[in-house]
Amino acid sequence: MIEITRWYLPNVTLGLLTFDDFEVFTCERPWEDNKPYVSCIPEGDYNLVRHDSPKFGDRVWMVHNVPDRTFILFHVANWPHQLQGCIAPGNTLFPDGDGVGSSRVAYEQFMEWSKNFDHLELRIRSGVPKEPESGQEV
Repeated sequence: MIEITRWYLPNVTLGLLTFDDFEVFTCERPWEDNKPYVSCIPEGDYNLVRHDSPKFGDRVWMVHNVPDRTFILFHVANWPHQLQGCIAPGNTLFPDGDGVGSSRVAYEQFMEWSKNFDHLELRIRSGVPKEPESGQEV
């Protein structure tokens, strides 16, 4: 099971995605009561399924069965304002804690790591998995 452990800041939700020895940070919109396009999704257990996106490409990961939400994708982004409820991976945290760096590299690593899967399980929970430091790399 893939796990994202999140910490919430006023303008961004950051997290650490882990599975076995694979780790990347994540960036999402802040929590706004699960409002479409402006909020991260609720904590919980989800299925990841493959989706062919006209904008982000074929076989991207989509979070399936999110209450009152659709088309929650994993894709490249550095700041929460570049997302509409989706999840962006990154290899570093920005110094001000307002986003992630090296998103394209982290996304490509995630896609390479998961290339042989068609379905995955995802658990999202709150907490600080380890003390994040600005500029920290995973």
